[in-house]
Amino acid sequence: MSLGVYRGLYGWALALGAIVSIYIHEMGHVMAIRRYGFQASAPMFIPGLGALIQLRTFRLPPIPDARIGLAGPLYGLGAAVVAYASYLVSRAPIWAVLAHFGAGCRGRDDHCWSPPAQIRTGASTHTAPASGDWRQSAA
Repeated sequence: MSLGVYRGLYGWALALGAIVSIYIHEMGHVMAIRRYGFQASAPMFIPGLGALIQLRTFRLPPIPDARIGLAGPLYGLGAAVVAYASYLVSRAPIWAVLAHFGAGCRGRDDHCWSPPAQIRTGASTHTAPASGDWRQSAA
């Protein structure tokens, strides 16, 4: 269902990339939680908002809590770096948008749904239309 909402708002390529980026971010938290031996749910996507996981422990010591909290943004940053590298190789603007998306989520825990105002694609810069439908500028 999340993919359908994002596809309607931003086009299928960005919708799919956003879902994968959010999934990677959330799995960073899940992997860190499991590394400490705690139980966590699989990521649950909330259309239009992002995703969340449920930790099945009431209180965590401060160090594991901090490491678990940082794991998601670090995994998300890794995904953004891969997207940026894909952009450098292919020069396809969608990869630049996904890199921006992933890097923007890195410090705000998935609260970055607005597209970048400008997408640099080599020699030219495309500006998003004011209407919010910026798919034609990234294509």
